[in-house]
Amino acid sequence: MNTRNRKILEDMQEGYYEIDLSGSFTYVNDIVSRIAELNKEKLIGLNFTEYTTKSTSHHIFKTFNNVFKTGIPQRIEYEIILMNGDKKVVENSVSLLKDASGKVIGFCGLVTNITKRKRLEEQLRENRERYEALFENANEFIITTDANGYVKRLNRKVGEESGYTRKELIGQSILLIAHP
Repeated sequence: MNTRNRKILEDMQEGYYEIDLSGSFTYVNDIVSRIAELNKEKLIGLNFTEYTTKSTSHHIFKTFNNVFKTGIPQRIEYEIILMNGDKKVVENSVSLLKDASGKVIGFCGLVTNITKRKRLEEQLRENRERYEALFENANEFIITTDANGYVKRLNRKVGEESGYTRKELIGQSILLIAHP
């Protein structure tokens, strides 16, 4: 690779890597080094099985093998284990790496640390579950309607007290259960 292309790879904001067919790093840019919290010299030669669990390694192998067989790039998310035992979640795009004659010599791709995003997604999921539990188990009637007053959603208490099932009420006018 020429000097100009290496400069581009070093200056980009995404992690760029190249690995050989056995799954060992042959090149990483500074971002990959930062994600792995290892200097480049320690990363070069490191095999993917050395920073993941056995089941994750199997999943990674299957993805890379599929890229090898089909030539179609793929994206994969998985957890890596840092040398200090901490874990990070990365998103990895995988493409074939070919030499000048077109022979496949390995894989290359972009890697991004998505640990914070995954934590936020988990927090959102937990908050949604808490909200749903509060909504469903409230001791008061909770009904949401559209702008025209047709029932979109209701909690369990509405059904218990009104005698109507959810199926009977959803889509009906709120006036169906309103006191005259």
